Amino acid sequence: MARLATALLAATASGAFGYGFWQRHRRHLETRKLGEVRERTQELQAEVSKLVAQVEALHRDSLTGLLTRDQWESEAAVLLARGQARAMLWIDLDRFKDVNSSFGHLAGNAVLAEIGKRLRTTDDG
Repeated sequence: MARLATALLAATASGAFGYGFWQRHRRHLETRKLGEVRERTQELQAEVSKLVAQVEALHRDSLTGLLTRDQWESEAAVLLARGQARAMLWIDLDRFKDVNSSFGHLAGNAVLAEIGKRLRTTDDG
């Protein structure tokens, strides 16, 4: 009878040990998988950010940083339809060709870049 009790006790102890080991191993695997998932999520977020920046770049003039005409018209139509447009500005630079002809394309680009900078700047004060 004592042998049976000893065997049962040994089996119970090894079973508890085996179960505890399995639980620790399972938690380790879950933690490692969670780390891998977090790492992949960060990689995907970085990739999405790059794609968003690329799409945004498609809708903006590279020199002035302002919306392209097509994008501006599209966004203006949405704002008008929603009744959210408070004011719109359409600028035509008369005789701008004269700036390029007289001072060169680099000077013309500098003028356009400065105009874009000033139009993007708002005074909330």
